[in-house]
Amino acid sequence: MVRWIFVGVGTIVLAVITYGAPQLQQGTQQYPSRTTGVQPPVYKNNTQNNGTSELFAYPEDQSIIDSKQNAKNRTPVYIPNRCQKNEILYPGDQESDWVCDCKPTFVYHPPTRQCYQLFTQAFCSDGYMVTLQPDAKQPDCVQNTCFKPNSTIVPFNGDCVQLNAYYDRCSHGQLKKIVSVREDDNQLGCVNISDVPDHKTVLTVMEVERMTGANRGTAVNRNRRQ
Repeated sequence: MVRWIFVGVGTIVLAVITYGAPQLQQGTQQYPSRTTGVQPPVYKNNTQNNGTSELFAYPEDQSIIDSKQNAKNRTPVYIPNRCQKNEILYPGDQESDWVCDCKPTFVYHPPTRQCYQLFTQAFCSDGYMVTLQPDAKQPDCVQNTCFKPNSTIVPFNGDCVQLNAYYDRCSHGQLKKIVSVREDDNQLGCVNISDVPDHKTVLTVMEVERMTGANRGTAVNRNRRQ
């Protein structure tokens, strides 16, 4: 009896040496398959109340031009690292329709593939600033008679004034306005900054994921990419 036990054990040892130990099949519960790749970063905030994760998104200036507003009047938002510099996410007419495009009063320059604030030097040479005529499809560089290096001084009403800053001749009593770019004609004018809402909101991760299908330059037809 003992002899047969030794014979059986010897047979098993010989089989292991010859064929190797039995392997668990991948993909089963005993040997789960590996996950490869790197998870892209997500901007989340773990709340202490219910443990849910949220992604912060900030509403941006909405167009004051009726023809440029989307059908459902949804607010454009800024999400970190979602679009390129000086671009925000604009909502389209469909619920999941979002596209990166230039902020209001910014123009797109195809050679550099960037958005620039109108009436700044932008991609122009020293002494020039970028402008966009109402019927033009591409921005142009014009001479800035008030040019100073590393500044945004522009000519306005015969004076050299700071762009996007208060200007005495734009004030009417207690109402103070700034010299800025009018969205309706892309020209300098006195703009009431109180017309721009100043608030923030929070979007859940699920809501933001509906925006991730946004493809650059589609669905929303903005001036800069016509």
